[in-house]
Amino acid sequence: MFWMKLVICNSEMKREGQELLERNGVENNNKQEAQPEVDNHEDVLENDYDREFWIKVRLKQSNGLSWSRAMDEVTVERLIQKYKDNGELDDEDPALLMLKQWPASKQYIDNPEKLPGLEQKINQLLEIILQSEINSCNKYQTFRDEEDKTRKTLLHYAAELGFLNVSKTLVNKCPVLLTLKTEYAKDKRSMLPVELALVAEKR
Repeated sequence: MFWMKLVICNSEMKREGQELLERNGVENNNKQEAQPEVDNHEDVLENDYDREFWIKVRLKQSNGLSWSRAMDEVTVERLIQKYKDNGELDDEDPALLMLKQWPASKQYIDNPEKLPGLEQKINQLLEIILQSEINSCNKYQTFRDEEDKTRKTLLHYAAELGFLNVSKTLVNKCPVLLTLKTEYAKDKRSMLPVELALVAEKR
């Protein structure tokens, strides 16, 4: 019931068509191959695309994964490793960073038409994160952003952004998120994710 309400409310949000990922081969030590083209919505990750990254991608691909899936898995592995290296602080959580910081970066503030492509990428990575070791105890079921005055959940961020596919992914894995409200802060009342989505749509 809660999920149906969220779908109905979010279905009115503006959604542009998602960009298709175009990826080519990587440079091999013994062969001259074209470097993979990276779509604009991956700008937030491009600094991580070093030689070691592509070697790991090629290894996963040789074990039967598709090129795009191999890239996503290596990306998540790096995000998780960085999270561990930084002491596993809540504000460094990879899922939170994707939903809080990436859409707020200058390239997406200046180019909002790129957001649908970013949502697609976030959704692909989030599906892997939700099945990873850092969610072994289903921590995202009750995870909140402690740096935010209203202590938003991941679903609050996704709903506020109008990321319907990401919202579906979160609800399928962590249905309790639908019932969690933000906390009251000054002139901001407590809100469910679907309420936050409606407020964002009216802006």
